[in-house]
Amino acid sequence: MGQIILCETKEAENIYRFHSFHQDISTYEELCYYIRKYFIFFVEEGIPDNLVAWISAELGIRDLEQEWDRIPTQKEKLKRIITCRNYFLPQEVSVLMKKYDRYDKMTEVDRKNQLADEYLKQHRYERALHYYRIAYQMEKNEKCCYNMAVCYAHQWDFEHAAKYFYESYEISGRKRILNAYYSILMLQGEFASVKIMAGDDYPAFIRRWNGWKQEWEKRQREEGMIQNNQQKKKRLEQWKRDYRKEVE
Repeated sequence: MGQIILCETKEAENIYRFHSFHQDISTYEELCYYIRKYFIFFVEEGIPDNLVAWISAELGIRDLEQEWDRIPTQKEKLKRIITCRNYFLPQEVSVLMKKYDRYDKMTEVDRKNQLADEYLKQHRYERALHYYRIAYQMEKNEKCCYNMAVCYAHQWDFEHAAKYFYESYEISGRKRILNAYYSILMLQGEFASVKIMAGDDYPAFIRRWNGWKQEWEKRQREEGMIQNNQQKKKRLEQWKRDYRKEVE
């Protein structure tokens, strides 16, 4: 963005939390920033029911709520939100609306896969699986099966992870995916089975497996730290709320 952004609305006394991507906002500028950043959530999951009421009550943008029911489509409603004030330039609004149209023209399976991908990036595996399963029922493909396996693996459900890694391999024939399947079997203690199935490729696989295992353990530690930090943040926010009640 090439312009200086000035706050045109008051800061909210009560934050608004987007549960889809775990972000809190207290200003109109933050709202627009996250609409741009997590655009697909607003296209696929829609505009949260209580968001407009929060914008009206907390940010003082009363006209939006008054005309909301008369706005005919989700696309026009989203456009109305991002044009309430001067955060976006007209050409930026045009770009976002064209992006909306591109999403709208995608097949249903592609849209569900893309939304699931966004949840996967956030390490929200159960939510990602929800949309991958929908996509899987519509069309089984290599990427969907592979990503479902990744989600199950991170939830320590190795039985399902192995199932979908192998299904992805059957569709694609890629050795990289076959090695991922072998790796899950190794995590289950199926060492002899992997040695037999891998055959002449076993020595090369073992070299890759040792590096992959270290990376896996590192990611598990990092995700544990992320979860701990989120829990600490929740406890801190609860303490602040309790403290305010005591002060009042």
